[in-house]
Amino acid sequence: MINNNFKSFIKELIGKTINISGVSTLITKDKFFVFCYHEITDKPSDFQKKNKLFVTKKNFKKQIGFIKKLFNVINPDDLNLNVRFKNSALITFDDGYEGSFNFAANYLKKLKIIPIFFLNMSAIKNNVPLLPASLEFLDMNYNKYKTYIKKFKISNPVSLNIQPTHFNFFEKYIKSNREKINKYQGKMVNIKHLKKEQFKKKFFISDHLYEHFNCLVLKKKEIINLSKKNIKILKNFHNFLNFFSFPNGVPNICFNKKNVNWIKNLNYKKAFSSGNSLNLSNAKFLIDRINLNDDDDTYNKFLFKLFQSQKRKY
Repeated sequence: MINNNFKSFIKELIGKTINISGVSTLITKDKFFVFCYHEITDKPSDFQKKNKLFVTKKNFKKQIGFIKKLFNVINPDDLNLNVRFKNSALITFDDGYEGSFNFAANYLKKLKIIPIFFLNMSAIKNNVPLLPASLEFLDMNYNKYKTYIKKFKISNPVSLNIQPTHFNFFEKYIKSNREKINKYQGKMVNIKHLKKEQFKKKFFISDHLYEHFNCLVLKKKEIINLSKKNIKILKNFHNFLNFFSFPNGVPNICFNKKNVNWIKNLNYKKAFSSGNSLNLSNAKFLIDRINLNDDDDTYNKFLFKLFQSQKRKY
């Protein structure tokens, strides 16, 4: 706790220095920033709290205010145009948590901001938990889990290194404990809601693979099949955009240049990573994003995160 408080103090102090000195103008000038969220809720699940995947409603409103103060927030559809954006930002969400649709999308609509939701349709269509939450639940509750992980020779973190054949081995246990794992994970949006909202110009939906596998461990054929399976569902929605977001998203840990080329050859217009870096331009195929969570609860801490984003990781 002392260590966390000290880190928070340092972030606040550096951010305040950036604010007072006016350096933030230099950081944001002629740059393109994309921000990534997961769940917006005042009642986060155990999984969301453990992995810092949530932002409270109050802090979300504050963060959007910070973004609007520094940037022009663009319409995602404009990325298909041959236009360079300066001092601009885009709002995105990964996975498809219910609170992000019920609160965040409605709040953003009032501000005339349209986000992109990158979705894994396996969870949304079938009401089954996603891979990361499923594996964490198994680790805590299934006695034979570690034995099988050792047998399969899967290195840690398991969620980043497990392959489809091994994950499918646990399918029977996951299905029999679906309600418990869904509660641990947090509720996802459903197909009915997506169909109802698709014509309201409130949000766009895009591909995040059918299941939340780490692309770096997948074969080319597996990535293509998981992508096409997801697109087959998504393309039936009026608000579909042909963009792709790498699950987990960290360059060189979750995907590599070979994976990027495979995705590009599938004719996506843009691909998104989550390496916490700014973009010098929106013209490139691969665009990085900055993850925001509930710790980013002051303007100074937000500035600190922008300051950190200057070092490109990929």
